[in-house]
Amino acid sequence: ASVTGGTARTPLRDLRATVRDAGGRQRTLRLACLPILTPEGGIDRFRGAVTDITDEVEAKARAEFLSLHDPLTGLPNRLMFAERLAEVVAVARVEARSSAALYLDLDKFKEVNDTLGHPIGDRLLCDVTARLRALVRSTDMAARLGGDEFAILLSGCGGVDEAEAFCRRALAAIAEPFDLEGQAVHVNASIGVAVLPADADEADLAMRCADLALYQAKSEGRGTFRFYAPAMNSELQRRRDTERELRRALEAQELELHFQPKCRADTAELAGFEALVRWRHPERGLVMPGGFIDVAERTGLILPIGEWVLEEACMAAARWPGYPVSVNLSPVQLRSPRLITTVRRALDRSGLEPSRLELEITESFLVHDLEGARGVLLEMKALGIRLAMDDFGTGYSSLSYLQSLPFDRIKIDRSFVARLGGATKAEAIVRAIVTLAHGLGIATTAEGVEDADQLRFLREIGCDELQGYLFGRAVEADAIDATISTAQERVSAGSSRPVPFAMPADPALAAG
Repeated sequence: ASVTGGTARTPLRDLRATVRDAGGRQRTLRLACLPILTPEGGIDRFRGAVTDITDEVEAKARAEFLSLHDPLTGLPNRLMFAERLAEVVAVARVEARSSAALYLDLDKFKEVNDTLGHPIGDRLLCDVTARLRALVRSTDMAARLGGDEFAILLSGCGGVDEAEAFCRRALAAIAEPFDLEGQAVHVNASIGVAVLPADADEADLAMRCADLALYQAKSEGRGTFRFYAPAMNSELQRRRDTERELRRALEAQELELHFQPKCRADTAELAGFEALVRWRHPERGLVMPGGFIDVAERTGLILPIGEWVLEEACMAAARWPGYPVSVNLSPVQLRSPRLITTVRRALDRSGLEPSRLELEITESFLVHDLEGARGVLLEMKALGIRLAMDDFGTGYSSLSYLQSLPFDRIKIDRSFVARLGGATKAEAIVRAIVTLAHGLGIATTAEGVEDADQLRFLREIGCDELQGYLFGRAVEADAIDATISTAQERVSAGSSRPVPFAMPADPALAAG
C-alpha cells in the first residue's frame, strides 16, 4: 500500500490495497480516512470510505500498455522498438559488440486480405507473431511496425553469420503453410538487415539502413533477405526521384503512347498494333518503360498509368477500323478490384468493339494465384475482349494454364526468336510452341523479329503473327493515322493485294 499526505494524525487520502473478491479476482481499493483522537491526543480509531478502483487502475495500465504495444498482436510497437534500439546501439558503440536490426515484410499479405477478408488477415498476423516469438531469445525483441511490417532486434548477436542464420530460420518458419479456418494459406517474407555498429551508430540510421536492405530484398524477387550496403542509398534516391518526377509527369501529361505494328506472317499484311507507354521527360528525353515501370508498380502509380493507357489505346484504335490493339497489364493491375470497371469504361468511352481489344497477361500473375487468375480472366472474357499470354516460355509455363484458362493467343518471347537460325534448340522450342498452340486452337505471335532468316523460319512453321523491327518500330498515333489512311486509299483505288506495313525493301521477303 502507499500513503500520501502528512503524518498518522492527518487524514489519509490515498491508501491503496489489493484484495481478492469472492470470485477470486484481484481488486484494487482506495482508502480515505480521518483519525479520531482521544482526549489525550492519541488516535482512538479511523473513520473513512473505501472505493473500488479496479476498473480505473486496469484502464490506466491498458492505456500504458497500448502506448508501447500493438493492440492486435501484443508485440512492442514502433515507439518501444525505437527506444530499445537506441539502447542497443549505444551499447554496441561503446563495447564494440555486434547486434542486428531487421525489417521483415510479408510478401502476399494484401492478397490474403483481398481474397479471404481482413479477419483472416488479422489471424495470419497473429500466427506470424507466434512463429517469430518462438525464434527470438529473451534478450531480443520482435515488434510490429504496422500493417504486415515487423522489426526484430538481435541484441549481441555476434555479427553477420548469426544474423544470416536467424534470417534463414525466420524465412523457413513463415514459408510453412498457415491453417486459417481450415484453409492452407501460403505466404513468404522478405527481410532487410543492418549490422550494428558497422552499418549505423544511431537508432534512426539503423532503421533506415534495414529499410533500404528490405527494399533491395523485395526488388530481387522477394522471399529472401539482404544485408545493407552503402550502394543502396544511391539506388533508393534514384527510385525516389523517379517516383516524384513520375507523379509530376502524370499531372503534366508527359506520358504518351506509341504503337508497334503486328503483321500477318504469311502475307505481311497489317494485323494490328501493340500499345507501348513512353515518358517524354523534359530533361532526359524519351524514357522507355524499363526506366520507370518498376517504380510505378512498387508505388501504386501503375494503376492510374494503366487506366490512362487503356483509355488512350482504345480511343486510338477506334480511329483505325478493323485493326485490333493489344495492351499489357501489370500484375498489380490484375489484382486491382477496379480492373473490370476500368476496362469496361475504356470500351464505353471509346466506342471500340470489345473483340478489337487484346489484353496481354504475364505468367507471373498466374503462378501466384491460379484460381484467382482464372476468375479475373473469365470476367474479362465475358466482356468480349481477347486475352494473350505474354512472354510465353520464360517463366513457369504450364500446360494447365493453356487447358484451363481462356487464352486466345500466345506471344513467343523475343529471347527465343533472337536465337533462331543459329540454335537448333531454340528452333525446336518455337516450333513446339506453335504446334501446341494450334492444336489447342490458340493463335501465336512471335516478338522481336529482326531479320530475314527469322521471318522465313516463322513463316515455314506457321506462326500467325510477327512483331519486331523488321516490320516497324513503335511510333506515335499520328504516324499510324497517316499509314492507315494511305492503305485505305490504295484499297479504294482498286488494289487487291494486301498492303505491307513498313516491310523491308527486299522483295523476296514479301508475300508471294
